[in-house]
Amino acid sequence: MCVPSSERVSDQAAPAVLLLTFGSPEGDHDLGPFLVGVLAREPAPHEVTDLRRRYHQVGWSPLVRITGELAAALEARLRLTHPGALVRVGTGHAHPTTNDGIAALAPTKARSISPFR
Repeated sequence: MCVPSSERVSDQAAPAVLLLTFGSPEGDHDLGPFLVGVLAREPAPHEVTDLRRRYHQVGWSPLVRITGELAAALEARLRLTHPGALVRVGTGHAHPTTNDGIAALAPTKARSISPFR
């Protein structure tokens, strides 16, 4: 017997998705911590100054904004068939960190988290 997908979905736990990205500093205050994560060491003052100069020349990266928009769109799409679906962002070298993203999904009691990079 074929069970309609809408009935099967109700028996499943809602998906929990962690959207992963490299990360990007959002402003001057993030440059030092960002470089520590990328370089795996304390950056020399000239490295921070050089990165600051480059970001000021080209503008700050749209990565954080775009990733947040993508997470919201994916969550909205998933909720069409899985009402409790959650999508959170975790980054490797900025905020929110990967651990922040996992912690944000923890209250869902999902059986698993699907990471997407």
